[in-house]
Amino acid sequence: MKQDEYPEFFRLGGDLSSGNTVFDENGSKVADFGTNPITTAEITESNVVTSRLKDIDHHKVVIDLDMDAALIPSSTPGHYHLIIDKTMPWFDYQMLLGSLRDAGLIQEGYYKASIQRGASVIRTPWTKKETK
Repeated sequence: MKQDEYPEFFRLGGDLSSGNTVFDENGSKVADFGTNPITTAEITESNVVTSRLKDIDHHKVVIDLDMDAALIPSSTPGHYHLIIDKTMPWFDYQMLLGSLRDAGLIQEGYYKASIQRGASVIRTPWTKKETK
């Protein structure tokens, strides 16, 4: 059963709009990718999910990353650290951090501390947050 094989996909993606589309032979490497219509289908019978929620006009962050990435559990349950294997100049990185803050994906304090330090910082997986 697909739910048993991909539990995290169904845990986070079960409320996404889903359906079927036709992919051209060039995949997503062409400018008109995504112009084929998506016909609605149950998620277990679909070949795509969208960022759009099924029952409300809102979206979840659903991104096809074309590079290596790691999602590492934080010492706080349900929180994670993300490392994406993409280099960029500091100016561009500041713009990315600002966009993540504006979208509510990172906290204002984390954004400000990163700008002040000149880099974002995460704990190593073996370093636990001190509890007070």
